[in-house]
Amino acid sequence: MKNVVTTLYNVAALMAVITLGSRTAQAIPLVFDCVGGGKSVNCSVGEAQFAVEIVEFAPDQVTFIFSNEGPSPSAIARIYIADERGTLAGLPEIHQDAPGVIFRNGVRPRNLPGGAGLDPAFGASAELSVMAMNPGRKRGVNPGEHVGLVYPLSPGNTFADVLADLSIGNLRFGLQVVGFASTGNESFVSELLLTESLE
Repeated sequence: MKNVVTTLYNVAALMAVITLGSRTAQAIPLVFDCVGGGKSVNCSVGEAQFAVEIVEFAPDQVTFIFSNEGPSPSAIARIYIADERGTLAGLPEIHQDAPGVIFRNGVRPRNLPGGAGLDPAFGASAELSVMAMNPGRKRGVNPGEHVGLVYPLSPGNTFADVLADLSIGNLRFGLQVVGFASTGNESFVSELLLTESLE
């Protein structure tokens, strides 16, 4: 399948597309935990700055908007998707909010660093995951930037199924982040979506 990339220069434009695409669009936030205990300065930065919004794009599509709210130096270089039930179908359309944010489909390494040691283990679907073009520190999601991934849903699945999968861990997101002020890189994994927050 051909890699489809759309450049959008701000997240407001992406949200406008989402709103036009679905009269019932809703955005639900999700945050990240550092893999390995979250004891480093880098972990503290990431847990404070990184988030993803889950948006109903259309009855048969879902959008995930990954953001780095800053201000500390850091860049989301790889986004891993672990889809245990196969709710998502095929490569995402990549919506990039700034000229410097350049992602492509596919990812190396194929799984989130440190993800295999989690309980339960994080097993990425490489075909659903994306990575920034080199160098990831410059072309990833830096403070104040976003990237949106629009996925088709597998036949028979709905936005409610996406939320259900997020609430029980059948669908998880992983981030590999570089460019910290203290050097090094860290991995982050999404928290479970609390279903009571949606009621």
